[in-house]
Amino acid sequence: SLPKSLSADENTGSFISSSSDTLCIFYDKAFHEMERITLNNLENGADYISCTALSTSGNMIAYCTIDKLYCYDRTSSTSKLILNLGYDYIESNSGLSSISAMVFSKEEDSILFCGNTFSLPIMTGQHSFITYGYVALNGSKLENKKFQNFEAGAMVYATSEYLFFEESLNAASGK
Repeated sequence: SLPKSLSADENTGSFISSSSDTLCIFYDKAFHEMERITLNNLENGADYISCTALSTSGNMIAYCTIDKLYCYDRTSSTSKLILNLGYDYIESNSGLSSISAMVFSKEEDSILFCGNTFSLPIMTGQHSFITYGYVALNGSKLENKKFQNFEAGAMVYATSEYLFFEESLNAASGK
């Protein structure tokens, strides 16, 4: 179990990435380091972490590798696979091939994400496009949606329960 000093209202988490590791470091209100978690060490083969998210309570950390989405539960010190994004799963994932930004839902029962998707069936030479959606923490209820009347750009900002999308410079309409 977590020490009382790691309760959500008394600590802050931050992510630090280097060329080889992604760390999640928790500090108390006086900025004393309380806990350090190296996300790359939680699963075999997690060499590169593409994006991360911390739940509002501070008890869960979602992290995405090149081909898998995981959730680490700090209260039980366990990590579980939420979604396999490998090539063999693209059809069952509605074309979703990667996740580039994510946040926890307010209820902390799902992950909201921005990802890259291929149209199905996949054709040679096809390019992916940006989509958004959510997936429950148990891997069910995957929704991968296309933007309607909006072309998203490459920059996506994730902050406390919201994803913000910039409009593509290719189709600037003032939205």
